[in-house]
Formats: sequence, C-alpha cells, structure tokens
Amino acid sequence: MNAKSTVLIVDDESGPRESLKMLLKPLYRVEEADGGRRALQIIRERKIDLVTLDLRMPEMDGATVLKSIKEYDPGIDVMIITGYGSGAHGSAGELLKLGASGYHTKPFDPPRLITEIARTIDHRKKSDRSKAPFPGGFGQSRTKSLRLPLISIYSLTRLRMHPATDILIQDICQHGVGIHSPEMFQVGEFVRVELTFAVNLQETLTEAIVGEVTSTHLLQNGTTYTTRIRFDHLALENPRLFTYIKRLEE
Repeated sequence: MNAKSTVLIVDDESGPRESLKMLLKPLYRVEEADGGRRALQIIRERKIDLVTLDLRMPEMDGATVLKSIKEYDPGIDVMIITGYGSGAHGSAGELLKLGASGYHTKPFDPPRLITEIARTIDHRKKSDRSKAPFPGGFGQSRTKSLRLPLISIYSLTRLRMHPATDILIQDICQHGVGIHSPEMFQVGEFVRVELTFAVNLQETLTEAIVGEVTSTHLLQNGTTYTTRIRFDHLALENPRLFTYIKRLEE
C-alpha cells in the first residue's frame, strides 16, 4: 500500500484547523501551523505534498506565504481556504500567478474540498511518475521550475461586452467549467471563456471557447458567486484546448 501523502494546514485560528484536521486525518498525514513562519519551518523540515492556506493571518499574510512556498519548492500544491475573499491580501489573478492550485471560501464544502485535494495530489503523483509529453506535443507541466498554475481563466466575456475580472477556476472538464467570481452571470446567457495553460516551461497558450451559463448562486461570504458554464462542442470548436483538458481528467 502506498504511503499516505502529507497535508499541511495553515491557519491562525484553531477552530478551522481542527475542522480540517478531522476531515483530512483519515486520508492523509496531517501537519498544522498557526502562521506563515511556522509553516515555512515545517516545509523545510519535512516533505509536504499539499498546503491548505488561510489568507488573513498576522505577521505573514497568505499571499506572502504562498509566494515563499513556491519560491522554496514549486512542486508543493497550495489550496487557498479563506473567509475573507482575496481583497487586500492578493487579487484572484495574483494568487493564480503565484501558483495557487485552488480556492475555497469558509465555511467550505467538505465533499468538494476533499475531492479537489485528492484530485490535486493524484495529479501530482502521476506527473512525478511520468515525464512523457502531452498528446499533440504538449510538454509536461507543473514541474519544479514551473510556477504557473496548471490552467487559469485569462478572461471571461459576455458576448459583445467587456471581460469580467478576478475569476478563479473551481473545477473544469471537457463538458464545462465551474468558476468563482465577484460578478453574477445569468442562467442561459452565453459567455466566451479564455483559458491560459502551460505548453512547456517557457510558454503558455490562451485558447477560447463559448459556453452557456447553466447555474449560479451567491456563496455564504456574500461577495462571491459560483457559476457553472457548459461546453457542448469543445472537441470540435477547440481541439487543442479539448486535448489539454482531457489530459487533466486522466
């Protein structure tokens, strides 16, 4: 049986740390830190596979901790879990550029969080085991010297309108994408989604697809909407993006 992966929980509040520990301990080895400095010390002392990171903390805010982790070891995945949104602690775009693997708001949805953590760790293990290029000549991404997120929203535009900003991917597959956004989209409207992904260590591509909004609702933080956008003909309309997303699902 494979050894358990290790998740480091970083939050200055004991309540959220304990909740996450109870959720994760049956599945992973769990370490915890009450702030950024302690987290960086633990990362230097032992192997950590994934970090769950609060944004608003004294001494070192989450964006600073995220940047420090990625500078020390870009191979460590970092999942943002916050009750305050990004705001002054780093915009959504900045967090993605720094390498955040995911974004959840408190109170988080346990099944979705567990699923995303498992998917992220599993993808990392597969990436470490295989250095083969992606189909169609794509290079392997998420290696130690690559600090870009695996895939991110470049822009999302209502047809014939200006792009929305500060968008984070919740999940993505060949049939559609789930996003977090401060802007509300209407069910049934069509949007143009531009996605940026790594081709190799030096290059990224931005590809677009038109999708239909199928659901949207306000999260409990009162400032962020979660929205699902359906892709009906991704394989036909954008084969390159389809190939990349299909590889993410494997």
